[in-house]
Amino acid sequence: MSLGWCLELPGCAVLLAADDDPLQRSRLAVAEFIAWSHERSAQHADLKDESVTLAQVLETGADVAGGNSTAFFLHDGEPAHGGEFPAWANAHDLALDQFRELVTSLPPSIISLNAEPMSVASAFELRLAQLLGARTDAPRGGVAGLMDAHSWLQQAICDAPPNVRLRHANTGHIREEEWSVRKAMRLSIWHLRYRTAALAANVNRIWLSA
Repeated sequence: MSLGWCLELPGCAVLLAADDDPLQRSRLAVAEFIAWSHERSAQHADLKDESVTLAQVLETGADVAGGNSTAFFLHDGEPAHGGEFPAWANAHDLALDQFRELVTSLPPSIISLNAEPMSVASAFELRLAQLLGARTDAPRGGVAGLMDAHSWLQQAICDAPPNVRLRHANTGHIREEEWSVRKAMRLSIWHLRYRTAALAANVNRIWLSA
């Protein structure tokens, strides 16, 4: 299993099996993301074959099927410009709202099957904020904690120098992981959407189990 990213759209990614066509699947992911993020109406979100190209391939050993990614692309290392921040913040807010609404709509018996998804998402947002230098309080639990972490991350990304490059020890990996503002932006949206999709998939199994 591998992960394909559209680097120009923070958070737009697709999981790929070994026999998947990466360009075809990526085009579908980009079209879905554009329609989802309201950058273009859904009926005009389809892409031509030549509109998506393969820019870079990295081997990281990350468990992408488990929601992890340690990749650092050339695009990540370039300074983020001002126009990227509003587009990222809008998609980040949308991803958070959909995740929170799904989690709070489900009974505890289902939530307990998914390793407390609210806490997992809060911890990820909080870690990104701290990596970028945010001063955070002790996290609260539940929705309040998630909203705190979300706000701290948005402030951290706005305050961080757009060309900042960081290295941080990553548990379970020999190499230090490299970070930047652009990497934090793309991972923050993707992680919320991934957790939403994973939780929804578990709910679907209740409906579709034979």
